[in-house]
Amino acid sequence: MLRRPYNSSIKENINNILKKIKYHFIEINEIKIRFGLNTLNIDYLIDKGDYIIAIYNNWKETSITLNDNTNFIKSAEHILKSINKPMLVIYLSKCVNNTTNNNFKDILSENGNNYMLKYNTIYSNTPESLIKKLKIVLYENEIYMYDSDGDALMLH
Repeated sequence: MLRRPYNSSIKENINNILKKIKYHFIEINEIKIRFGLNTLNIDYLIDKGDYIIAIYNNWKETSITLNDNTNFIKSAEHILKSINKPMLVIYLSKCVNNTTNNNFKDILSENGNNYMLKYNTIYSNTPESLIKKLKIVLYENEIYMYDSDGDALMLH
């Protein structure tokens, strides 16, 4: 399966955020090594101890398809089977698709995993806004960023 190209500035910003958190995280190459090729729709995993946060950056100009959603959930479910911890899966996208949340609910219900997988979709037309929204979701899940001296960084 080919990865869709996405905005490198978003990837760079996500990497910068994750370098400032105190939880262990891994990126796509390590995810592939640990969990196999069935995880290509997950770019980052953050191990929060009692649960995992998975992030997929699907920044593209076209609408999100049901196939995109299905592959994302299947990737998360594949990891879930290996770790057996609840997961928050975050889908980042440029295009708003009103059916995405319903698609996630349908897919999760069909597979019986809606109690172990919680999802959050974040949409924005600009990389800056998308990153700001991601920071808020991470903050709401008690994942804070710190500077090199160990001082907490404020959201802005």
